[in-house]
Amino acid sequence: VLVGLVPNASNHLYRAGSGVHQAWIARRHRSHWRRRYTEWVDRAAIAQERVAIRSARWVICNSEQVRVDMKRVHGVPHERLRVIRTGVDLERFKPDSAVRTTARSAWRVPEQGRVALFVGRGFRRKGLKTAVTAFRRVATLDDRMVVVGEDGGSWAARPLLQTLLGRQLVWMGRVADLSQWLVGADALLLPTRYDPAANVTLEAMACGVPPVTTQRDGNHEIVPHSSLVVQNPEDVPAVAHALTAAWALGSDPSLRAAAEAWPVSRNANELLSLIKDWHEEARQT
Repeated sequence: VLVGLVPNASNHLYRAGSGVHQAWIARRHRSHWRRRYTEWVDRAAIAQERVAIRSARWVICNSEQVRVDMKRVHGVPHERLRVIRTGVDLERFKPDSAVRTTARSAWRVPEQGRVALFVGRGFRRKGLKTAVTAFRRVATLDDRMVVVGEDGGSWAARPLLQTLLGRQLVWMGRVADLSQWLVGADALLLPTRYDPAANVTLEAMACGVPPVTTQRDGNHEIVPHSSLVVQNPEDVPAVAHALTAAWALGSDPSLRAAAEAWPVSRNANELLSLIKDWHEEARQT
């Protein structure tokens, strides 16, 4: 059994962990030269995806969003689609006052300061520009915008953001263990243009941190507060309003409860159940 890494004719299960490539193409923005540069990459990715899907008995989707896109774009019948969400390590990602204090001390957050945390590779896709612009609309001088992750354009993005935000910006780049930092935030700020199911959205909820995300993140489906979910990832006023709502909400118990419904063990059990179904089907035929 091959689970959706390298497609070939022997695949029985294909896990669409990166979503549907054509759905991402439809939602991204590219300059003319950038479109030409990536055309051949897109064609190769779409062709590879089609081969994998056609050769698989079941296609595993990590959100309802991916299931809908898979049916719409590739015409995969409903009976061949299974939604199995990625689980979260609830022991690693959890509220922890000591870890929170350490993180905020490292960020030099004033006592009354609030932290918006941006996490991700691919700043354009994850919406860093929108995140920063929205933060500036509602932040006070005591608030901090923490950026975790890296991008090919980091060398240009960092000095620009430093100019815009000054001491409000905390640039961390890549970190070894996100769980040691995520719990220090007062809100996750992820106005993503496309995420099949952003792991960090679920990890933030496990830490009791309200995630501001968009309807283009498959994990928005399990966020328990609609005020945290923005329809248009480029709607700066809406993102700013959602950030204000997240800061006001604080570490609401419903966030952790929502994450507890999706432990790593559930992901493993659902995958094993699907494999057993395949074996039973093969035995009967």
